[in-house]
Amino acid sequence: MNTSPLILLSKIGLLDLLRAGDLPVIVPQAVLDEIARHGPEDQSLLLVRSAGWLQVAPDLPIPPQLDANRLGAGELAVLALALAQPGSEVVLDDLTARRCAQENGLCLQGTISLVLLGRQCGLVPAVGPVIDQLRGMGMYLSNRFVAEVLKTAGE
Repeated sequence: MNTSPLILLSKIGLLDLLRAGDLPVIVPQAVLDEIARHGPEDQSLLLVRSAGWLQVAPDLPIPPQLDANRLGAGELAVLALALAQPGSEVVLDDLTARRCAQENGLCLQGTISLVLLGRQCGLVPAVGPVIDQLRGMGMYLSNRFVAEVLKTAGE
């Protein structure tokens, strides 16, 4: 689990979407460190730390196939952890990190796919308003992508 999905979902009150898949949610220490840079009283940090179901994992050595020059510390830590645990799924929004995950054969999701999963599980009544909130917080989503997502959601 990378930084931006944690921050975005916590800010819109949907952090519990991460539990929808009934799988363990593991956050590398580097991701927690990135969130902590916003200050010890940051709302996202407090929510993430108080979520007892989130597991924090120590950072692992970065495998040589990951290009440390193209990715941030959190993305590298997420990918290194997933590569060390076959069958893991990563949650990333950054396009470069997503491409790297695909190149390394990792299954991945992003914030929007979690919102769609939440819709399917009945945790999110409508996807459109959630997308509006995410865009309002600065998440870039193209109009074409949003149209595809809304079509998928049946909205």
